Amino acid sequence: MATLEDKILGEKLHNYCSSSEESDNENSNSDSENTTKQISSTEEVASHPEISKWEGTSSNTGPKGVIKDWQRYKQLENERRKEDEREKLELMKKLTLTVQSALDEERERAALEDPDLAELLNDDFLVKYQKQRMQEMLQQTNHNIKFGN
Repeated sequence: MATLEDKILGEKLHNYCSSSEESDNENSNSDSENTTKQISSTEEVASHPEISKWEGTSSNTGPKGVIKDWQRYKQLENERRKEDEREKLELMKKLTLTVQSALDEERERAALEDPDLAELLNDDFLVKYQKQRMQEMLQQTNHNIKFGN
């Protein structure tokens, strides 16, 4: 990992001239070396991210830059939170629709298979009788002795 000094001043390869390179082929390959150095330097410039346009203040150095960064962070955080909430709502709607549709389809199949049975199940007298019978059964189970309490 590079030190802070290396990051600020550049890599040692960029700022370092070897004496052995100069003494080997000073005159013979000077033109070819210059062109290769120019090509490599243009590649390095292209690989670095583009610096943002100067806005009149330097970023992250003073209170204005810090406040601006904080406001941008909060804006991005709010956008991310809204996006997450929207995705959660879409997922909930999708999952609840599948559950409801499965129950609805089952009821429709039962109604289509035997319309007489569906008519009997919707009869007011039978519904009232079912509720009364359920209450009687619940009362019978509540009278049993419970151990442990």
